[in-house]
Amino acid sequence: MTGRLRFQNRSEWLAGRAAIGGIGASEAAAALGESKWQSRLELWKEKTGRKEPDDLSEVEEVQRGIRMEGAVRAVFTANHPELIVVHHPFDILFQKERPWLFATLDGETVDRDGRHEQGIVEIKNVTPRTREDWEIWENGVPPEYYRQILHQHLATGRTKIWLAAFLYQRNGDIIYREYSFYPADIVCDAQIVLAGEELFMDYVKSDSPPPTPIKL
Repeated sequence: MTGRLRFQNRSEWLAGRAAIGGIGASEAAAALGESKWQSRLELWKEKTGRKEPDDLSEVEEVQRGIRMEGAVRAVFTANHPELIVVHHPFDILFQKERPWLFATLDGETVDRDGRHEQGIVEIKNVTPRTREDWEIWENGVPPEYYRQILHQHLATGRTKIWLAAFLYQRNGDIIYREYSFYPADIVCDAQIVLAGEELFMDYVKSDSPPPTPIKL
């Protein structure tokens, strides 16, 4: 079962996230120790009040993502006339069994006949830096984003997930990519994510730092 908290603006939404004190979808990879941008220990310090979250709101790539999110959602909607796409930017959805497991969605979908369960749209605006980065996008989505959608599935129980992305080339051109995921294909990976996040929350609740990986 899924619960929903509704907030009116970003300030209320941030306060709501802080009050929950759990793991949001964008934090899933860090909680598992698999993020390129934040270590598991750094996330633990935030969740235990030892460190304030970094303010990335003025970073240009973040700002561009905010500006372009609606454009990606519009392209996705145009590609799927069979769906209704709605966006509640300040809603927090959470798993009632595990209220610490929550997500705010970039888009929610429902078939136009209204007879099917809603799905999830995750939106990305990304500039792949290397050939290897482009190859990852050719074959799927980066691991950090895959962990994010697995977390969203766990938080909401939604039966269909799409990731829609604008990929920016060095010359300024934009490539639109779309990926779809079904629970039957991701159920095993989702359980691995759940186990890792439960372990991380054990460290938070016990106020014990998670072990630091040994670099050989």
